[in-house]
Amino acid sequence: LGNYAFVYLHGARTGELETGVTLLLVGLVATFIRALQRPKGSFVLHHLLLVALLGWKAPVVPIPILAEIAAFALLPAARRRGADWLRTGLWVVVPGALIWHGYQAWRMQAFLPQVVDAIGAQAGGPSMAQGLLGRAAWYLERAWFGAWPQIALLPAALFALREHLKTLSSESADAVRLVAIFFVSILIFYCSISKVGPWYLNHSYPFLAILIAIGMLALIRHGTAFSAALFVFALGLAMIPYIAPP
Repeated sequence: LGNYAFVYLHGARTGELETGVTLLLVGLVATFIRALQRPKGSFVLHHLLLVALLGWKAPVVPIPILAEIAAFALLPAARRRGADWLRTGLWVVVPGALIWHGYQAWRMQAFLPQVVDAIGAQAGGPSMAQGLLGRAAWYLERAWFGAWPQIALLPAALFALREHLKTLSSESADAVRLVAIFFVSILIFYCSISKVGPWYLNHSYPFLAILIAIGMLALIRHGTAFSAALFVFALGLAMIPYIAPP
């Protein structure tokens, strides 16, 4: 509620599109975690959300795919369910993708080359931020604006979170790690394509909020005065734009 950037980021033409993408990404990580934490957990709902993302905004599908490949590589609990994930994908995602996109390609076949060219040109064309590091710096500036003032809590929250993971059960720790993996995957994806936009970073904010919240909760549970001081500090930062707007 103290975020003065909220209306700017969510009230433009991307209000429905990017909010929908964000909702689907959060649903994907939630259903992925749920499937891992149940002995016979199904990936069906997770893969249906993947099909929905494919229909809603197909170019961002690499984000969850990248995140989940990383999860299979880094987390033993995920690796044990890799075959189930792949098997469910073959009979849920592949038919869903072929039916939907096949129909759309047939219905708009005259425009299909233009659509493919436009997407490729946007992803690889000239940009106001050049190179991976240039785009990373560009998005950091936007996060400082869009996630203000909570982002000021991030360094302390991540430090506390690192220690907190050691005290959690393996399931809970893996869930937090998966949120972090999705967050990093979003950043890698948007830093890898040439086109930049402040609304793309909206997709990362729920994951950032979860990491900050768990880290700050760990600080509070340790009963440190430092955590209270951080909250007061962030609240003070939130008020600055209203007192003296730039």
